[in-house]
Amino acid sequence: ISQAFGTGGRDGKEAIGGIMLKSCLQFLIDDPATQVIVIIAKTPHPSVQTQLWELIASTSKPVIANFLAHVEHPHLPQLHYVVSLEATARLACLLFAKAAAHSNPPTPQSPPLPLPFLNHSRHWLRGLYSGGTLCGEATLIYKHEIGSEPFSNLSSRPDKKLPDPWRSVQDSLIDLGSDEYTQGRPHPMIDYSLRLKRLASEAADPEVAVILMDVVLGYGAHPDPASELAPAIAAIDKDILIVCSVLGTDADPQDRASQIKLLSDAGALVFTSHHAAAEYAVKAVKKHRGIS
Repeated sequence: ISQAFGTGGRDGKEAIGGIMLKSCLQFLIDDPATQVIVIIAKTPHPSVQTQLWELIASTSKPVIANFLAHVEHPHLPQLHYVVSLEATARLACLLFAKAAAHSNPPTPQSPPLPLPFLNHSRHWLRGLYSGGTLCGEATLIYKHEIGSEPFSNLSSRPDKKLPDPWRSVQDSLIDLGSDEYTQGRPHPMIDYSLRLKRLASEAADPEVAVILMDVVLGYGAHPDPASELAPAIAAIDKDILIVCSVLGTDADPQDRASQIKLLSDAGALVFTSHHAAAEYAVKAVKKHRGIS
């Protein structure tokens, strides 16, 4: 990776105008060490999108864009638009291999896991996320599979906005990194106290069938998240399916393998792809409800 920039989710709003998004994109276009560009953002305002498309049109470098939604975009030979984070990563590796004039062997694909049978008295899916990007991707997967939108503190629809962000209703996907949860406390990627309280609350609901969580590794994240999550997961009723996505690499300081083992031993079903984790959780609920 030649350069990695994080601009924050607000940069693409109309009032800010994508100032950092455009500056970072221009830097990567001009950077001789960058061969493939990846831009991931919460869906920018249409006016910001237009300016980003104009910048992309000015370069011959391959650009992969993912705005976590299906959006209208120009058909440019160098532009590859996707909506899955996993597809973004795979395509980046493929295009880089092509740009570097060598090929990598295809990644072996594991057979899909069979979907579980959930307790007939339990119905709801709850997602407890440490950030809006993964929560947004899970919402896209939910809408694709179920055909409707879950409740969320991030929803722009009044009928799907959680009336009380501290209380889930029906199927709810929650970004615990949003302002209403982070004022006066560290971010939930660092401090797991709020998520542990929310996890206990969701698990105490007799109608909850599946709980979905992300576990983000790396510098700036909790030094050992599984040490806090695993005991809490082990104490949860085994009728509830716990699905975790552990996102990181073997080079991260938390030791990805040990994190996965601790969570698995506690009873969680662990994925290293968020898309696969969210899809599995949603499909389990879909099967449980007999939705074709």
